[in-house]
This record gives sequence, C-alpha cells and structure tokens, in this order.
Amino acid sequence: TRTQKANSHETPHSESIFQPKNLMYKEMGRHDTYQKLISFCLSILLLHNVFKDVEGLACNWGTMASHPLPPNIVVKLLRDNGFNKVKLFEADSGALRALGKSGIQVMVGIPNDLLATMASTVTAAELWVQQ
Repeated sequence: TRTQKANSHETPHSESIFQPKNLMYKEMGRHDTYQKLISFCLSILLLHNVFKDVEGLACNWGTMASHPLPPNIVVKLLRDNGFNKVKLFEADSGALRALGKSGIQVMVGIPNDLLATMASTVTAAELWVQQ
C-alpha cells in the first residue's frame, strides 16, 4: 500500500517523494535560515546607508495623559535624547514656553473642529496663532 511504501523507504523515489516531514523541513530550514541571514545583513547595510544622512529626530507630544510630566522636564528629555523636532497636538502654552529657547523645531497641530474654519480664511488662522 501507499502508506507502507512511504514508511519503508525502499525505492529511490519513495525517499524524495515520501520523505519524513521532519527531515524535509530540516533541509528546508537550513536554506531558509541562510536566506533570512543574507536578507537581514543586506537590510542592515541598506538602513545604514539610508540613516547616515538623517538630519533630525522628531517625536509627537500630546498632553492628554493621566500623569503628564511638566513641560520643562519633557523638553529636557527630548534634548538629552537627541530630538530636535517635535509635533504638538495642542497649542499648550506651557509646552510652547518650555520649547521657546530650546532649539527644538516645533510644529503645532490644529484641532479637528477648527480645520474648516482655518481653511476658509487667513484671518481665522492668524487669530488662532495670536491666541
């Protein structure tokens, strides 16, 4: 029967067709491991070339937290860790003051409920910036 041939390994064809799964996977695993290792090494080389020209490191800063840190501590953490750009999700006056002379570039997000108003007139945007 077919099962007996698969288990007996008597013919040359039965070894290649009905080879026990663990041996077949072991052979495939070696090949697969080498492919993964080569892919990993090439990825590292590629990333090294891409990131050697990075001009800045940025992060997002939201103020909605259960235990927010004081803005001056956040700015110190940003500077100590090499961040030179930050996006604020709200125009928080404390955060803006702390970032004022830090040398960190700031981008302030506009609340979703004000997007239509800001897009409609320049005056609305100017008033928001003044506030």
